[in-house]
Amino acid sequence: MTRSPKFSQLFKELKEKGFKDFVKTYFWNSSDSNIQLTLAVMLGLFFSVAPIWGYQTALALGLAYVFKLNKIVAVLASQASMGPLIPVAIFLSFKLGGWAMGNSAEMSLSFADINMDFIKLNLFQYVIGSLFLGTVMAVLGGLFTYGVLQVFRKPPL
Repeated sequence: MTRSPKFSQLFKELKEKGFKDFVKTYFWNSSDSNIQLTLAVMLGLFFSVAPIWGYQTALALGLAYVFKLNKIVAVLASQASMGPLIPVAIFLSFKLGGWAMGNSAEMSLSFADINMDFIKLNLFQYVIGSLFLGTVMAVLGGLFTYGVLQVFRKPPL
């Protein structure tokens, strides 16, 4: 059984072990069931694009604690839309929100065309789209994770 260290120690351990060994320890060799690991990944993926800027990680961690899921896996999965993927997530959220709402508002790929008036008019569309995108990411990521775990992971002892 792998015991979770304090989160302040995780980054140090990740740096010392390397990503491959870190994942092996906290994912592949976890004492959690495949369903629990899959649900942790799904939770993290959903919150990675949720429109709660700055609180995705905290909410993923809190809900993983409440639902007794793997907190480390949930937090790592909540980082799926960081860095260069943020513009892609925003664009897809906006487009999916427009589709879900039957709205034909177009989003320009030019930053010059995006201003505060545009954001005010289309914020609800973005929020709906991001919730929809989070759900789609969670379901697809969950199916993939569960399939990989079923095929490649040894059952926990």
